[in-house]
Amino acid sequence: QGGSGGGGGGGSMGGSGNGGICAWGDYRLPNVVVPHSYNLTIEADLQPPRQVVGQVDIDLTLKQAAACIVLHATMDVVKVTLDGDDATWERSKEQEGQLLVVLGRERAAGGGLLSLQFRYTLQPTLSGFYLSTSTGPDGQEQSMALTDFEGTSARKAFPCFDEPQLKAKFHLTLTADRGLTALSNAPEEAVTEAGGGKLHHSFQETEPMSTYLFAMVVGNLSYVHWEVPPGINGSQNHTIRVFGVPGRPKVQLDAAAGYAAALLPFYERLLGAAYPWGPKLDLVAVPDYAGGAMENVGLITFRESYLLADPQTAGLQEHLEVASIISHEMSHMWFGDFVTPAFWGHLWLAEGPATYFENVGGEQALPGSAFLDRFYADSVTRFLDHDGTGEGSHPLATTIGVSSDDMVESFFDPVAYEKGASLLRLLRAYLSREDEAPPRLLRRSRQLMALPVGHGADVTGRGRVSSVDSSSSSGRGRRVNGSVGSLGDLSRRRVQQVVAGETGGGDGDVSDIVSDSTVPSGGDSSPGYPGDDLGQGPGDLGGDQRQNNRPMPVPQGPDQSVSSSDSSGSRNSASSGGSGSAATTFSSTDAAGVSSQGASVPGEEDSPPEVQGAASSGDGSEGDSGQEDGRRFFVGLRRYLQTHRYGNAVSGDLWEALAATSGEDVGKWMEAWTYQPGFPLVTVAFEDGDGNSTEGARLGASQAPFGPQELRLNCSGACVDPECSNQPGASRPWWVPLAYTTAASNGTGATPSRWLEMDSCKTGLQIVAEGSRLGEAWVKLNAGQLAPLRVQYPPLLWDRLAGAAAADHVQLPEVDLAGLLDDSWAIAAAGHGAIAPFLNLTRALGQRGGAEYSPWKVVSSHAAAVAHLLAAAPGQAACLPRWTSYVRTQVLAAGLQAALRGSSSFEVGAGDSTSLRLARPLLLQLAGHFGDSTIQQEAQRALQLPEGPPSDLAAVAAAVAIGSGSASAFNEALKQFLSDPSPEVRDRARGALAAAATPAQVQRLLTACLPGGGARPQDVSGLLGGLLSSGTAASPTAWSFMQQQAEQLHKKLGGTTRAAAEVAALVVQAAQQPACKVTAAQLDQLWQRNGGSNGAGLPRKPYLPTARAALKQHRRWLRTHAGPLCHWLREVE
Repeated sequence: QGGSGGGGGGGSMGGSGNGGICAWGDYRLPNVVVPHSYNLTIEADLQPPRQVVGQVDIDLTLKQAAACIVLHATMDVVKVTLDGDDATWERSKEQEGQLLVVLGRERAAGGGLLSLQFRYTLQPTLSGFYLSTSTGPDGQEQSMALTDFEGTSARKAFPCFDEPQLKAKFHLTLTADRGLTALSNAPEEAVTEAGGGKLHHSFQETEPMSTYLFAMVVGNLSYVHWEVPPGINGSQNHTIRVFGVPGRPKVQLDAAAGYAAALLPFYERLLGAAYPWGPKLDLVAVPDYAGGAMENVGLITFRESYLLADPQTAGLQEHLEVASIISHEMSHMWFGDFVTPAFWGHLWLAEGPATYFENVGGEQALPGSAFLDRFYADSVTRFLDHDGTGEGSHPLATTIGVSSDDMVESFFDPVAYEKGASLLRLLRAYLSREDEAPPRLLRRSRQLMALPVGHGADVTGRGRVSSVDSSSSSGRGRRVNGSVGSLGDLSRRRVQQVVAGETGGGDGDVSDIVSDSTVPSGGDSSPGYPGDDLGQGPGDLGGDQRQNNRPMPVPQGPDQSVSSSDSSGSRNSASSGGSGSAATTFSSTDAAGVSSQGASVPGEEDSPPEVQGAASSGDGSEGDSGQEDGRRFFVGLRRYLQTHRYGNAVSGDLWEALAATSGEDVGKWMEAWTYQPGFPLVTVAFEDGDGNSTEGARLGASQAPFGPQELRLNCSGACVDPECSNQPGASRPWWVPLAYTTAASNGTGATPSRWLEMDSCKTGLQIVAEGSRLGEAWVKLNAGQLAPLRVQYPPLLWDRLAGAAAADHVQLPEVDLAGLLDDSWAIAAAGHGAIAPFLNLTRALGQRGGAEYSPWKVVSSHAAAVAHLLAAAPGQAACLPRWTSYVRTQVLAAGLQAALRGSSSFEVGAGDSTSLRLARPLLLQLAGHFGDSTIQQEAQRALQLPEGPPSDLAAVAAAVAIGSGSASAFNEALKQFLSDPSPEVRDRARGALAAAATPAQVQRLLTACLPGGGARPQDVSGLLGGLLSSGTAASPTAWSFMQQQAEQLHKKLGGTTRAAAEVAALVVQAAQQPACKVTAAQLDQLWQRNGGSNGAGLPRKPYLPTARAALKQHRRWLRTHAGPLCHWLREVE
């Protein structure tokens, strides 16, 4: 739709000069305009017809003479001028979302003011500037309007140059009804009368930032605020405010504020940079939000249940989730906002560090949470599964070919998030190694200790139906995946205690941050530091309150108050008091197991692999090697942030900064990891060719790209070697640093681990057992699972590793057992090995006993996958019952006994360790899934108790009861999902409903997912994804529904590009679940009706190829492994 006078211009598409610009057809904007600032005036009416009218004045520079300007705008543009002269405009015929402004005459290079007036209507689209509604405490509907712009939706709210490298300053005046709260990135500078019952809210000008990070919120909100001291010299006091719609308990807002108050000064000190966005940080809980959260500069928006957790009723997992998501988003204030990827092909520079720091920061926000102990099971495996299919894989960074919004959407995946984080974790470990004496990364598992209840849930308090989130969408911010119905992420693994220290000063010099071995060699322990005033995390109770018999306390901080807007727009505050915060410090061990702080810390003598290493000199200097405690890693991050402050960066900029501070050729190390898709499979082999040799055997290692077997044909997918070097599908070798360990000569444990570095297809170094004789020993590569890759062993070593795993955690720590289980499964599924190693390791897990989170997290999903595959295996009718019996009697029995202390009830004890609290739901869920009638009956009994099950077990109790056919459990969960006022309760109920067992129940849930149905749009992907992945009779029913209703689902989810990607991701979930019975013909038909501009507008790549690859993998698995597995089961009966 053009403006008055129509458009003009001619010339060739994409050419240079005015002809090219006036006929622009490229996805990227022409490199002609540099915007400097946006002066934006918007009036938003939340009452029907909910009109938005506005004007934006863009101060810009033309880099060359031009007769046309190309920018982004999707709304109705009313008028355009340049320096007061009228211009015409028209929509791009080639690129949706681009607006061509025709100036009428050629304008010389230089400055100018481009002004555009616009209008549109607020819609519940979950992107752009959109409408959100909820039910208030009085039962009446209340509305709010807010923004979610990542990645390409700022253009839906106001005309702009909507590319991340085109940073500019923003000044906003937002006009809204009196009595509503208005928020934006910067502090409010003035409120003036607008007439007609409205007020003008003007905000200070921001620092330069990308358009997708600009934000606005207007609505009826209440809030709390905390005043937080600076973390480093040169910073300032900060105000942290947490907002929610009326009716959200103050205790929940305060808990979130406490996490943020602990994190902000911590990040300042760790990163050596003051919080870049002024004196305030706002966190807003939103009733309708497509993703998990969004890192808008100074104004972070969250799905309600991802920001607010009730200290009285939330389970431990929910508190951990909230802490990690807040940590993720706040780290974005530096990674992503302060320094922004130059374009979407380098998205990982924002999401990779944030995913890593959600773990580092999570341990600061929630002391004792030990997020990094769970990093492999919860994060690395997700990326390996996603990136190992051969389809849908893409490089970590790409410099060319970003040519559509669909492609931008596809970058928000585990490659950008978990792969990026995994590589940073690896670099931190390797840059912290000891040259002469490699760090003792693996010795034995840490003695597990209980988490003070102040850091978790009320273990005796009774909650309603509880579950984790089952969303599988590619939502923005920290994404939370998993489903009760699909044996998803029910809990996190291990939580350790920490010690509290005294408050100290400091200016944030790196010696304050990484001295005294607080970030040990190879380590990921959260670096709390002697003498640092990092602030006390919420609920850090200490000594005498470490009993699991109290609800989580409200974190107390300085100068707390709760505020809300009255009808005049003024603030009324009621002080709630609070205490000053004490410092929290973390201790760790050196390579000899000695506390670096000179004090004995319970459990630290058994530090896990990621928190061990050499002690520093303690004087703050880097010493001779400059390697201790991850110093070189963190100094490199500081250099990166300071070099590119308020600017943009590409991947090479980060590697350059790390190289400059470490003296290592990091850029060369990371070249293949950055620009080559996938990851390596490292294969261990006997050098003498004797696979049965036990004396004098020597081992070597080689690498090749991991992927389905068919990719290896004709050298395609092979590592470059002389016979394959000219093949276009051949792969360059990755730089692979591997920590490895062997059985100790006395047979009572493992040796200290050593580093092996590979930078070619086959290592020139040989891996040998002690004394250069293999004997009866074993060798474990990738000790601690630090490198994001898979390892294949010869049969003899697989057998010996299974034997070591069965012994106890002294022989093989739990993270290494988890790695062996996941590698053996994936290698078999890809066609590179037999199924026997995986089966032997599952039996070892059963013989090992105990309730260790990481191996159970891995095996739960794979055990269920075997059952689903066998159900589809022709001619193997007796095999599925054998597998079910085997899992229940030989795998689960000992672990379940340890988790339940010999009983079968859904109960918890005051003395339960945190590890037990986290692993127990996994074991109970697996038992229910495999038909343990006793557990199923106990789940139903627990739900019938007046007080309900304990909060830690409410999720699994509801899911098991619903899955075993309890109509009352289903009806109660459905009622909560559709109408409970608590977002926390609604989320729990949604996860439990994925276990629906009857056709009538499933149909009720599917109907709720349609337009007009009771499910909120933000919950549809999670609910439908859980049904598709459940592996029950619900799966094919949900798949049939998807085929018929794809267009309606797209509409329900907002009708946007992001919504189309969500629907396509659900199709992939269906293809990955054998019980859905997806066929290639069905996939083709679905895309014919709904691909491109048809129907739901589903993007083709990477979704359709990934779905097809999943079908091929199922067929390969059944053809290759069903028979041997069934034979193996008969042998072990």
